Amino acid sequence: MNDQVKVFIVDDSEPTLFMLNLWLDHMDDIEIVGTALVTDEFKGRVLESEADVIICNWHMTGRGYAQLQELKRENRSPALISIRDGNYLPLEGVLNQTPETLIPTTATGESLLAAIKRSAEKRSLVAKVVELGLSEAC
Repeated sequence: MNDQVKVFIVDDSEPTLFMLNLWLDHMDDIEIVGTALVTDEFKGRVLESEADVIICNWHMTGRGYAQLQELKRENRSPALISIRDGNYLPLEGVLNQTPETLIPTTATGESLLAAIKRSAEKRSLVAKVVELGLSEAC
């Protein structure tokens, strides 16, 4: 894995999106490769960005859920970090799996950074296993 983790941020609030982008952009080991509001068509932009991690912090609408489902079906899907309050079961039900990392809104900045790095490392390992499995099958 390279030195910087590529992060794509999706949020339903423009001010929150801006502040999270601004804060993470100051980290040496984080590269912001894109941002989008939930109202945007973000699935294609996330895949084009080749992000390692998607950070989501919103009360998703039907279209947001649908785009996340489509992303999680892709082999090259980034790891998903969901920042939420309360019960994660609605999100798990929509994705048919839990996000790779669940962060409460009360988490510290340091715990968010640690989660980003862990999620990127896990995604990198999974990608290597998939690549090895596919190359051995050929």
